[in-house]
Amino acid sequence: MSGSTSSLTPECGARSERGGCLDGGGGGATPMHCLDALFNELTCILYNRNDPQRLNKCQRVLESYRGTDWILHSTIPEIKGFQIYGYSRAQVRSQPDLFSLLILTWSPKSRSAIHNHPCERCFLMPLQGDLSEVRYSVVEEGPDQRVREIGRDRIPQNKACWIDDSHGWHAIVNDSHGLSVSLHLYIPSFTKCKIVDPSSHSIRWVNCFPTQTSRFQPLHERVFDTARNYLKSLDCPASRPVIKLRTKCDIEEIFNEKCSLEFSDNAAPMDDDSILAAVQNTCDFSTNTGHLYFFNQLFARADPLAVAADCLSNCLNANLLTFEMAPVFLLMEKRLLQHMASFLGWYTHFDPNSQDNDTPQEFSLCGDRRAPSPAEQPTAASTTDESAPNLLPPPADTSSKLSEASTDASQSPRLDAQNHPPSTRCSAGTGERERCGHVGDVSREVVPSVLVDRLRRSDRKLSAPFETFDGLLNPGGAISNVMALNVARHHIVPEVKVKGVYGTPPLVIFTSEQGHESIEKATALLGLGVENVVHVPVLPSTNAMDPQALAHAVQQAADAGKRPFFVNCTAATTVAGAFDPFEAIRDVCDEWGMWMHVDGAVGASFLLPQEEYYKKLCRGMDRADSVSWNLHKLLGVPLQCSALLTRHPGLLSRTHSTVACPNLFSHIDTPLCDLDSCCSTFQYGRRADAFKAWCLWKKLGDQGMANRIRLVYTHTMELAELIRTFPKKFSCPGRGVNLPTEVEVEESVPTGMPSDINQDAFHLVWEPVSCNCCFWWVPYDLRKPFAQHGWQHPLLHEHLIHVAPAMKRQMLTEGSIMVDYHTLAGRPFFWRLPLVNPDICRDDIFNVLRIINRIGTSCFPPGSYAVSVSEADLSIEGGPMWQTTINDGDSSSCSRSSARRVASFPGPEMAHAEEIRESTAALPSICTF
Repeated sequence: MSGSTSSLTPECGARSERGGCLDGGGGGATPMHCLDALFNELTCILYNRNDPQRLNKCQRVLESYRGTDWILHSTIPEIKGFQIYGYSRAQVRSQPDLFSLLILTWSPKSRSAIHNHPCERCFLMPLQGDLSEVRYSVVEEGPDQRVREIGRDRIPQNKACWIDDSHGWHAIVNDSHGLSVSLHLYIPSFTKCKIVDPSSHSIRWVNCFPTQTSRFQPLHERVFDTARNYLKSLDCPASRPVIKLRTKCDIEEIFNEKCSLEFSDNAAPMDDDSILAAVQNTCDFSTNTGHLYFFNQLFARADPLAVAADCLSNCLNANLLTFEMAPVFLLMEKRLLQHMASFLGWYTHFDPNSQDNDTPQEFSLCGDRRAPSPAEQPTAASTTDESAPNLLPPPADTSSKLSEASTDASQSPRLDAQNHPPSTRCSAGTGERERCGHVGDVSREVVPSVLVDRLRRSDRKLSAPFETFDGLLNPGGAISNVMALNVARHHIVPEVKVKGVYGTPPLVIFTSEQGHESIEKATALLGLGVENVVHVPVLPSTNAMDPQALAHAVQQAADAGKRPFFVNCTAATTVAGAFDPFEAIRDVCDEWGMWMHVDGAVGASFLLPQEEYYKKLCRGMDRADSVSWNLHKLLGVPLQCSALLTRHPGLLSRTHSTVACPNLFSHIDTPLCDLDSCCSTFQYGRRADAFKAWCLWKKLGDQGMANRIRLVYTHTMELAELIRTFPKKFSCPGRGVNLPTEVEVEESVPTGMPSDINQDAFHLVWEPVSCNCCFWWVPYDLRKPFAQHGWQHPLLHEHLIHVAPAMKRQMLTEGSIMVDYHTLAGRPFFWRLPLVNPDICRDDIFNVLRIINRIGTSCFPPGSYAVSVSEADLSIEGGPMWQTTINDGDSSSCSRSSARRVASFPGPEMAHAEEIRESTAALPSICTF
């Protein structure tokens, strides 16, 4: 509805002509090209209610609008509003208690009802068509209510006219034979008015809410549509490359066409189409990690269900700080962590219908275990479970192994030793569990008796199983490793939390020379010092940590007056995919009282299948003190979702709690207050990462999640077989079976190339163990010398080190595939291909080799090198011109392990590799999976 355009209010200044503008018009305002910018400016003006010039400013801002995005809010004649009133109302934006911005669309020759506004005022600005205001005289009292027209004025386009009730009854008329559109600014929001009923001529009140639907689709819905289209495109790899490689300047120029990446001073809001163009450019020029041929990292396409669940958790915007803030998400996280811990043997699922379950212990109102009475107080002997191995001996028991300085530190009183004796894998300590740390008692309010009864009726069995382990979800495996190192330090040297590291012997950390670099970063972050990280040599045949070398390194550290306290094992190293011998390492840790952590970011998922081969890979992992496990690596959960599990209940809160923690709890404690996670992490606020993993695991079940790992291993073995048989692909390859003579596919020879151009192109670096397959592609001219001398020959090594970087540049340029290259133990760069996407098949794997072979042949065609081979010597001359332009960083970027300080110990190899090889015979053939 509208009002009279006849005059201005006092705060608007002097009276103006009908249809005219206020003093100054739009001459002093910067042109605006979108309604969002107009809305922001109007908010700034009208927010200051004490400004006497605010209506003048509003008029100038309205008349500065030159955009065309109003078309998105206009409607079409078929809408119901046209059939009743002849016009429709679509709300653009609204600022509560200040104003509403509406677009009205008028059908040809239509008019509004005769009306007035007792309270509201507005600006009306025609954007299209020919609109007029018709004023009426209406007799509201008496039996004969008369209506008489008293005047008519045309309203010019793009002129904001002030409308109030000073002239009473009026109507707006579309005089044209086409659609007209007007922009209305109601101050405050327009909700109701009085009209003259067109049929009965009676006067009545009507509501004026904008109920008609416009053609405008909100930007967030259009972004959701883009995301849905992107997910659909993943099912058709040919529709989108893995990457459209562009330089930084190219990307900046592409975005500058519609929506610049840069921000300027006093940045104005962009229109929806520009933002959507930027969203589309983001999809087009980002790496397509969901592509079947993306093998660059140890993760692949996220499951669409988990993606949708992650989107919903973002919509709910929950913070996993306390139970009252995220009750469902925290309970989901705890249940998910319980299920993950069950694969380590640290948790047994509770069956409420079973008679074999232990009777749950009594709990106090806040959920803590009831303190034993003096008669029930357990003795020192009764608090130890003789049947379970003491996986982490107290530091004091190892004093004989340490130097005098480290002995003093090890015999210092432990902060958590009084009420928390070392727990076994599946049972908690028997002492009273502390509330949130060691910072004193927290006063609690008196709880009403009615609420007490209700809380006591809560499921007491819910909290009891939570105390057999501890765990938390973190934003990435590196954070989980940092937290594991921190809780280990608190467990072994608890005084560091209060007094710091000053005066304590240097704490030494041991990790494999092929372990993840996050351990080094964690030591720097925690003030332990990178120099105190010892990189233990690996067994050459398995790339797994050498336990005898570990024992020798620990002894050396102790002899030097340092305190060995932490061993980082790896389940599936990032390059070789090797599993460290956990049981042998556990024995070394028990001897010295060290904390054993397993970095299972990738390899912990191999706990899920129950075949003997996978069990041998993971044997001894259950004896660790803590395990990190990334669900976003092999299990299809979107980034990031990493779990840290420890078999020591309550240790996370004892490590990270502070005096401020109790202030974050509810005023009334509940039996579920142990679900509060604010004291278990140094983050405080956390995302609801458990929801996406919970949904996916519930959908697939244990067998479905385990099948993902089985397929990963199957595809890795298939790749190794295809590398051996390339350029031929046999119809039924498999490990442990004789290959049939039939050739299903054979890579063709390019025109003009030697007939053996595809022969002996690929060579395995070592036999794959888990999810990574490492191999070289060797240029044609170097294949015979490579077969005779191997990669160790200095001349071959010098030339092979440049092959993978050159191929990677060509690979990124064409965007058909994405694989990363690495180096270990002085080997020239080789390809590491992790087959972590379960959606690929044998044809895809063979096609990957064909693409790599084609790229290599194009970069290094026959004749690139002049090779001379004799019995006494090997000479190689020439080479591609690009070798002179290689950046030095290319040859050193992946040689991180060669620069580490590695403990030297020439010990013999262990039988760990032979056990794994023997267990492979128990697996079915690849083609039967």
